[in-house]
Order: sequence, then C-alpha cells, then structure tokens
Amino acid sequence: MARALRLDFPGAFHHVTARIINRDFWLKDVKIKALFLQTLSKTSLKFDTKIIAYCIMDNHFHLVLQSGKIRISKFMQTLLSSFALKYNYLKRRKGHVFESRFNSFLIDKESYLMGVIKYVLENPVRAGIVQTPADYTWSSYNKYFHISDHPMVNTATEAITEIFNSKEAFLDYMEEYSYEKKESPKITNGIRILGNPGYIEELLRLYTKERRLKKRVVSHIKEEQIIKFIIQTYQITSSALKTKHKRKKTLKARRVFAYLSKKYRYLKLEDIAKHLHVCSSTVSFMIKTLISDVLFLRDLENRFLSSLV
Repeated sequence: MARALRLDFPGAFHHVTARIINRDFWLKDVKIKALFLQTLSKTSLKFDTKIIAYCIMDNHFHLVLQSGKIRISKFMQTLLSSFALKYNYLKRRKGHVFESRFNSFLIDKESYLMGVIKYVLENPVRAGIVQTPADYTWSSYNKYFHISDHPMVNTATEAITEIFNSKEAFLDYMEEYSYEKKESPKITNGIRILGNPGYIEELLRLYTKERRLKKRVVSHIKEEQIIKFIIQTYQITSSALKTKHKRKKTLKARRVFAYLSKKYRYLKLEDIAKHLHVCSSTVSFMIKTLISDVLFLRDLENRFLSSLV
C-alpha cells in the first residue's frame, strides 16, 4: 500500500506521533525526556513551527503543531535526526533511534482540534500513569498560562487561549473526563485528514488529481514556453536550468520545470529526466518536494498560465 501523502501549508494543524525503534523505552529516563524537550524547543524556533501541545511518553511522543513557512516533513526530519545524534552520543551507540517514519494527519481546526489536544494531553491518564493530565510532568498541560521567558511556552499559551477562547474554557473542557474513543483520520485521495466533509472537500478541491486535470491547458504547451517562464521567474539561463547545480534558486527552478513538464506537457518521468540529465527517480523526488506545498503551487500555476496569455 502506498504511503499517505503529507499535505501541508502555512497555518495547517497536524497531530504528529513517532515511536522509539522496536518500541523500546528509551524515553523513560527523565534526563532523556528533558533532552528531547530541549531539542523540540530549539527546532520549533528554528523553523517557526508552533507547538500547540505535546506529551512525551516512555517509548513515543505526541505533538499538536501548526505549520509555519517550512513544511512539517522538514521540521520533523530535523527534530528526529537532531535528537538521535544527541541520544546516540550520550549512550555511545549507533543506529536508528526512531521508527523509520513519523505518523501525522491534518486536523480540521473548527471541528476536531480541541478534541485532538485533549486526546494528546490525556495520554498518560489512559495509560494509567496518572489520575489527571495535571499530574503528568512531561506534557504541555502544566506549562500553559504561566509567565515564562520561554518562547515555545508563550506561543503555546497564546494558541490555546485562541483555540479555547479563555483559560477557564480550556480547563473546563479538559475536566470533562468522559473519554470516548478518538475518531480516526480517514485517508482520502492519499491524504490523511481528520475533519468534517466541508473541510475535506476544500482541501481536495485544491489538491486532487481531478482538479489538476481540469486546470490543464487544452492547447499544446511547448517546452520553450515553460523554459521562458522559469528564466523570467528565477533569473537563470536555460543552460543552468538543465545542469546539475547546488544553488537553491537553480534547484527550485529545476523542480518547477519537472513539475510543469509533467502536468502541462504530459511528459513521462524518463523524458523529463533526459532534459535535466538525471534519473527518473530523481525527477519523481523533485516533483514530490513541490506537490505538498499547496499555496506555492496554486500561485505558481496562476502565474504560469497567465504568462501564456
């Protein structure tokens, strides 16, 4: 079965989980939990990713976060790899620390976000470790609404206040301990989403294959038109576009060329690969790095189609 796609855009809310490899209890040590929390804080500030809620258990963790300009895949890659390096150094070991891939799904803010936050913070209660979320040290529950010089804590408090409208409303919501089984996210068109039908429909409208097919230009778009658009947009030469280069601007331009050629010229990956002097799998990766950024692609396609008029 193909992996679910990670749809992401600035302001999107996600529930993210990751487990220690083989479900070992390497996070049981409070010093290791503190190390993970420190790494989480530094990474969130680096990528401007808001940590709304967290809960660090002995062999896994939960995060509710809101995306900034950087996609959560990049944020999580940095978080997990940074912590793994520190953990391996302390324990004088080598190898993986977490399972191969973290799990995540998009959350509908209006209908499900409060429930997911409650679910995350009540994790230790369901595990029988504590009686109430307030009794557990390694979650964000006790960090809210306290004066702090820590940016991550202040950001989380602001977010919780906005989501629940007030401190009192949050505490009242959390005190309702009539726990019901959390609704599972659904995989729709390859995207894991927890939301009402309207929210899911709106996301799919922006992203699905049906939408992409409808917006394709009927006329025969030529390679020269794509190259002209990219040269004007990224201020590079046509020779640079077709040459391997590590400059960020050139890399982005080559990815855009691959995406537009695939979508609007119906080229196969191997045909695009010949133009860019890479292999087909590289072209596939280049396109995948773009398709999760819905807002960027929407703007890109509008500008490209406008350039054809």
